[in-house]
Amino acid sequence: MNFHSPVPLSAFVFLAALLIQSSSPAEEPKRDPQHPFRTDFANEQLRWYQLNSRDFPPHHSEHRVSGELVAADFIHRSGVFRKSGSGELVNFTLPPFGTVHYRNAPADLRDVPLGTGFVFFLYQDTDGVFTRAAALQDDFTTTAKLNASYRLDAIKRGEGKLMVTRQKLPAKQADGPCREWLVTEHTRLWKGGQSVKLDDLAAGDELLANFAAATPEQPLRCTEIWIGADTHQQVTQEQREKHSAFLKVRGLPARIHRVEGSEIVADLLASDDPADRTVLRTMVLADFSVGKDMRLAVANDELRTYWPSVDGKRARVVRIENTPADAHGTGGLRITLEPTLMLEGFRQGRIVRLFGEKWPVHEHMPLGEGLQVELTSAEVNELAPKEYPAQFPYRTDYGNASLPWYQLKAGEIPPRWSEHRVYGELTKVDAVAKAGQFRTDRTGELVDFTLTAEGALVYINTNKPDNTGPVRWDSLPASVLYLNTPCSPEDLPLGLRCCFHLYQDERGAFTRASLITDEFSQMAVNKVSWRIETLKLEAGRIEVVRCVPPRKQLRSDGYDHPPAIGRAELSVDASTRIWKGAGQLKLAELSPGDELLVNLAGETASTFLRCTDIWANAEAQGQATEQQRKQHEAKLKMQKPPQTR
Repeated sequence: MNFHSPVPLSAFVFLAALLIQSSSPAEEPKRDPQHPFRTDFANEQLRWYQLNSRDFPPHHSEHRVSGELVAADFIHRSGVFRKSGSGELVNFTLPPFGTVHYRNAPADLRDVPLGTGFVFFLYQDTDGVFTRAAALQDDFTTTAKLNASYRLDAIKRGEGKLMVTRQKLPAKQADGPCREWLVTEHTRLWKGGQSVKLDDLAAGDELLANFAAATPEQPLRCTEIWIGADTHQQVTQEQREKHSAFLKVRGLPARIHRVEGSEIVADLLASDDPADRTVLRTMVLADFSVGKDMRLAVANDELRTYWPSVDGKRARVVRIENTPADAHGTGGLRITLEPTLMLEGFRQGRIVRLFGEKWPVHEHMPLGEGLQVELTSAEVNELAPKEYPAQFPYRTDYGNASLPWYQLKAGEIPPRWSEHRVYGELTKVDAVAKAGQFRTDRTGELVDFTLTAEGALVYINTNKPDNTGPVRWDSLPASVLYLNTPCSPEDLPLGLRCCFHLYQDERGAFTRASLITDEFSQMAVNKVSWRIETLKLEAGRIEVVRCVPPRKQLRSDGYDHPPAIGRAELSVDASTRIWKGAGQLKLAELSPGDELLVNLAGETASTFLRCTDIWANAEAQGQATEQQRKQHEAKLKMQKPPQTR
């Protein structure tokens, strides 16, 4: 920073305004005695409502933030959104009662296209950050809930704009001034269930739309437009039916309200929207008859179960009663059940799944979603420190916040999951001292680190796709992994985004690194890849889905291909290097369907997953690993001292 640079006159004007403001009497904060917590509109002197495992959060206790979906992890019910206005990236997680509304109907994160704008109903996590989303609501839903739509007044094709006026239904009376909608070549238009073009629009059409967030880099723009009242009703009904079918395969989620002797009393988890409650009530009354049996399975807070057909228990429906649906996450129905056997997971505040007596209970959850060890990728399997924190006598990134972190011991490789993982961009490396510095993602904090002598164990799944037996793991001692090859810290290029496995030093700061891995290595070890869905190169983006490898079928020569486990946008630019086969290609030579491994630059507050290198098929990925292995072996031979006689 140059302390001798001239200060512009506008700065003095701004400072003067601040002084005038600070000298004026403070405005009395607004208070609302109806709410014993802080809200978005009152009670700044009070604390925000804190989530717990017993109660559903009341209306108006949330902090509402608008933004567009950037990434979604379907399995772990989490994601990233870009905040409207600032463009800031925000992580979010759906608690068990969290709901998604898309096209005015319940949805799963996998139903929602990237770039869709939502209002996020947020609560604080244990660190006080607003990352827990009780609800997501898109623009289509928001407008429909207001019993409104938009009338198309004119089309400005040369400017890529639609002139529209909001109208109240059913009278179709104008409700506000004329406004502009920006459309691009990526705006999707739907009419009667079919994809249509901009030329199919006509003045007077009744519209509902979704929008991407307005940020400093991008104006507000339409992502999807639905044309006509019949289309609006059709897509809402289709989404409701799709979600009902989704639930019947996985079971209705519920939270145990209390346990009384041999009976379990559980609240069904659902939206408190009146239309959603009606659908839920119809489903329950049709398939959960009092006095009849159903099946009950233990689930975790991601709503994932183990083997419902094996570890689920038969249970008799004792009664079904109404409860107030005046909070987020409750559908207003409470069901009392008497299982044939009480399981450890049948405790107050725990999550269960309910299967109707006529529903097909599959042996497993849909492939890739179950908690059992069923696939070759660790990303979808049960995470021990999260599900069984009592097994770990120290704090982890997943639990035991009240315990101290594991302390390194000289000569001992630290145990699995004892590290604190931090992502950041490598800025310095000292090969002699085996030390360096990185810039943390989002915050930009500079962290000095030193590699430990003991390193860490990298757990590698050795199963091949045609192996139908249990998953087998092998451990590899390493300190640095680059391109899925053990190497030295100086082999890592500066500017590379890495995952640092950190431990505390004598001052309690996380500066001791047992392991450093690049994104390529993490993906290769966990056997995941990105597959290109859509290329938006003019916008500097690639939309991709996250994939796990196929699984050999037990009694045939075929393979089961798990569905995608996530979706994200990757940023690319002219400096991104593309590797495919033996050569380097241009961005334009990428194609939908290409399976990618990538390396990244560090994230900033508003830049998400910018690719520095992309390996676009297995041949290129294998060549990169083999080339790095040979380079490292040659380097070690040169460093080996000559033998003496």
